[in-house]
Amino acid sequence: MRRLYSSLATVVRKNDIHVLACVVNKDVFDEHFPEDIHNEISLVSMQIIIENFTHFLHSKNAKGKIIYESRDAMDKHMLMRHYQIASIGTIYTKAEAVQRLIEPIRFISKQKNNSCLQLADFIPSVIARDCLNLKLLSGQDRFLREIKRVAYSGNTTEDCSFRYGIKVIPRMSN
Repeated sequence: MRRLYSSLATVVRKNDIHVLACVVNKDVFDEHFPEDIHNEISLVSMQIIIENFTHFLHSKNAKGKIIYESRDAMDKHMLMRHYQIASIGTIYTKAEAVQRLIEPIRFISKQKNNSCLQLADFIPSVIARDCLNLKLLSGQDRFLREIKRVAYSGNTTEDCSFRYGIKVIPRMSN
């Protein structure tokens, strides 16, 4: 396991990778926003990631795409959420910017064995363990340091990776 995470850390370090993530602590979220009034957590997370991805793409004068690993039953749901965000925008991002900078969402089956999706599979659990102050597994500490190093900073002079790169909802103290 140590070798695997060491290799993943090396891949992140040696490539032009930027991380955007959203962590939602459901218990804290439900405490602050009762279930009968809060939006669906997948929609909240997707809005934040699309908002920050749009910001990233704009700062790089680039266009991008969002690719999900197909989960058959969830694909239609995720597609609908994506279209919802693209049609109304987010708190900070106009719908026109999302539509102009992000290509329509795509799904790739797990059987395609996509190397980017394989790498992406390892990132959420390490970030979640860190946010929940859980003990990291053997070798995850180096991988986590690399993930935090490449978390999108919003192109600011101060460390804003907590706002743009790894957004925690609601923000919890570490």
